[in-house]
Amino acid sequence: MSKETRSSPADHAKPAHVMDRRTLIEAIAVSGCLSVIGCVLGSPASATEMEEPAQTLKPGDHFALEVEQGPPKALRLEDIAPGTALMAVYPFDPATGQLRTETRLNMLNLARLSDAMGPAAGVVAYSAVCTHKGCTINSWKADEGRWRCFCHMSEFDAAANGQVVAGPAPEPLPMVPISVDPDGYIVALGVFSSTPGAAS
Repeated sequence: MSKETRSSPADHAKPAHVMDRRTLIEAIAVSGCLSVIGCVLGSPASATEMEEPAQTLKPGDHFALEVEQGPPKALRLEDIAPGTALMAVYPFDPATGQLRTETRLNMLNLARLSDAMGPAAGVVAYSAVCTHKGCTINSWKADEGRWRCFCHMSEFDAAANGQVVAGPAPEPLPMVPISVDPDGYIVALGVFSSTPGAAS
């Protein structure tokens, strides 16, 4: 079949659903432009690309470790000896008995800096998410009272409001004000002092 080079009355009589070669090429070009625009402007994020949900810790929450079997157990002062720490702790809703594990931004590290008396009994609670790149902080330097992130070796002083004392982290660790209730349970008095997660 030879290629047509001029239009004829028959061309204009084609059904609406029939697309000639020129129209097809134009449609492809337009869709390609739209695809490029979509890439530049951004498209709706997939479930794995969406931002992590904000922390949901609430005043009055207790704290507990994740367990493979059985219900979580709220932590008490007696569970943390002076000079030691508990890592990867989550807020625990005492009303429902559920851990608030819907986001890792809820994850905390607890340390008992001393056996001091007082409302908090020497216990401090900090976000377990590094403010540098969002790695999980999973090391406690008991002799120096510091949290360490092994991703890029940032260190934070637990006795000085989580201030950065080494490494590239740009901000101190968010902390949660706590107390120990009459039954010995560690309780959140408020929310994080700043938004948990990477600051850069």
